[in-house]
Amino acid sequence: MTLPEINNIVEICIALDIAIIGIAYPIIIDKISNIGTKYSSDYLSELFEDEFPQKKLGFKIFGKKYSYFILFLYLTIISFIPQIFKFQPLYDWDKFWLIRNSADLLVFIFSLILVVLFFMWLDKVSIYNHKSTRLLNYLIKKHHQITAKEDGNYHLKTINEFGYYAIKSQDVHIQKTLVNFYFEEFSKSKKAQKAQKDGKPLVFESDLYQFIYNIISELVENDKNKLRALEHRAVSGVWILGEGFSAVKISQESYTWLWRNLNLIAEKTDFIKMYWSRASQHYDTKLKPISGNNYDLESRTFDNQDDIENREKERRDFLEFNYAFGGLLMFKQNYSAIKYLFNHSSSLPPNYVLLPSSMTEIFTVLHLFSDNNYLLENNIEFKYPFSGLDDYWGQNIREFINSYIALLFIREYSLTRIYTFQDFTSQPHLPDNNTELNYWLKNVLLFEKTVEKVSKNGELIELLNYSGIIEKNNNENIFPHFFEELKQRIEDKIENNEINVDLHAPKVEKFTEQTDLIINQALNKYKIIDNANDLSSEDDVTKFGVNGLHTLYPKVAFTEDDSHLDYDTFLANSVVTNQIDYFIPNSFLTARTKRYLFKEQELKSAIKKLKLNDQYIIVAINPSYGKLELLDDYKQFVIKIHSTNNRVRDTFFILKKSDLPTIKNIEFGDDEIALNKLTTRGNSIYTSVLDLNLAENDSIRERWLDKETESDLRKKVVLTIAFKTVIIWKNIRNVVQINIFSPYSEQGILNNLNDIEPLE
Repeated sequence: MTLPEINNIVEICIALDIAIIGIAYPIIIDKISNIGTKYSSDYLSELFEDEFPQKKLGFKIFGKKYSYFILFLYLTIISFIPQIFKFQPLYDWDKFWLIRNSADLLVFIFSLILVVLFFMWLDKVSIYNHKSTRLLNYLIKKHHQITAKEDGNYHLKTINEFGYYAIKSQDVHIQKTLVNFYFEEFSKSKKAQKAQKDGKPLVFESDLYQFIYNIISELVENDKNKLRALEHRAVSGVWILGEGFSAVKISQESYTWLWRNLNLIAEKTDFIKMYWSRASQHYDTKLKPISGNNYDLESRTFDNQDDIENREKERRDFLEFNYAFGGLLMFKQNYSAIKYLFNHSSSLPPNYVLLPSSMTEIFTVLHLFSDNNYLLENNIEFKYPFSGLDDYWGQNIREFINSYIALLFIREYSLTRIYTFQDFTSQPHLPDNNTELNYWLKNVLLFEKTVEKVSKNGELIELLNYSGIIEKNNNENIFPHFFEELKQRIEDKIENNEINVDLHAPKVEKFTEQTDLIINQALNKYKIIDNANDLSSEDDVTKFGVNGLHTLYPKVAFTEDDSHLDYDTFLANSVVTNQIDYFIPNSFLTARTKRYLFKEQELKSAIKKLKLNDQYIIVAINPSYGKLELLDDYKQFVIKIHSTNNRVRDTFFILKKSDLPTIKNIEFGDDEIALNKLTTRGNSIYTSVLDLNLAENDSIRERWLDKETESDLRKKVVLTIAFKTVIIWKNIRNVVQINIFSPYSEQGILNNLNDIEPLE
């Protein structure tokens, strides 16, 4: 079979190539350069660069990467070279049709590929320069096909820019597409979280958070908006809080971005209405309390106790967030928005789910945002910053939030009772432990002034129609009477707790354990000066005693909820400082038989004249810096001890080891133990913690009546650390005391080295 000859192929291909290169290519390049300009997009051109055949090769040619289209454009031009230079086939290959027509076929193949790529390229350029609806649908389709890991999330970023474009240009044609897309995106994240079943709060992609924030920014600046569906979903927080009836845990990241959004709309009452309506619905439907299943009497918990507690925490966090929002509105002086908050209800009779319905709720929230707050997980200035308020320490933020709470306090007097159980203005329930009661008392004192200040805000009070309440308060002192009664109740309960509270056994045990540890450590360090022979049975001796201490101490420190510092160690440390470390070293001063006073440079010579041997010891009491280095030649003899007697410094006692004292503890008699209700500890150390409010300790309380009144004593405990430590010295002993002269204190007359007598 004879293959046909190829005619005019080169002329046809050249004409096509010239048309593409010379006419169409420059026009399309101009179109490409304007991609993204219409939508003010930074990412649309990046996406186009990733489209085939505009996409660049994965490798470099002569140090540069080329797109597929440009590559075949160059290859097509290169394919003309065999047409210019007529090469004769090698050997007799020209008899083969393929070889004989290879130059024409080369031009044809590359020109054909170039034409195909050109039309593909033209189609992509057309899409990226087409109407917004077609381009947006195309980008959404691509986004669903390509994962964020593959495209760096550029498709989502670009779609977000279409949202900004829609608001700016009021392009209603793409609103429905955008709303449907973001519904799917947020729903996808929520479904992924539910599938994990790990209970972690939901965190959306940062681009989604940023999209909502930017949309709201555009809406705030645009007074007239036709894209109501997009506006409502962005402003109301429905995307973050969730659509439908299933609840998802709100993460701290979501709260942070939601707070940023609220800062944007804080002066736009219409937007605030959208948010508050949605937030109320979210709290009322999605954050309903969880009912308990199968109550266990022994553990006093339900089977689903964790779920119940987690839901309660979610509810508290959401309320806390919205109380802070009220403070933001007070700062922005958006009183019309506050009026809407106070009157919005989606039910009959009205139920204001995000507002307090009792004074207990108000004062609980007040404590949450107080200066001594320890419940907020983060500092308030970082958790709830107010846009336009420079408040590094959060003090001003608290003041505005407390002003909002004060307004809620006044609002309670405007509410109408519908159900018999409702009581809006009765006294709040008080916490049980004294720590919180003291916080409450401090907060009430400050809050009373805040209520007074808010009640004088004429504009706000008139707008909310609270003038009658304020006028009645001025005539009847309603608020002052309320606060006086509340303060008295708190003070009475604190006093009652201080008197009747039970001691917490673990705290008492910790006191005794710490006492054992501290006292024994203090006594053990004196074993180095304890005589190897027990002198307690000898007659010709002198004895000195060291005793323990007892003191009154607030009983509340030994209760379960109190946080007194050092309650378990302060008395033991005092015993060590004022008794053990004072009197044991002091016994050397009483036991000395000779005393010398020398200058620092004479100390070494004085010790030398004493002619020490290995039977002797040098006890250095409170040597100052560098003084022990003077005795480097005698360091094998030196023992260093500390004394809390500040008058004893740079004092050295030289004596035989056999003349050292015996230090030992003596056991108490049964009568002594019973008299003070002591508990026996190791090493003949005794302790007790006695509640003076108990009838069994009446006799002990009577001993302290000269110190305090009986009512005060009932709030106290008697702490006792008892021991009898005796220091026994021989009467026949040789104890030489050498002091180093100091020009800053009176020490007597300096000795001469010739005054020294050898110890032997």
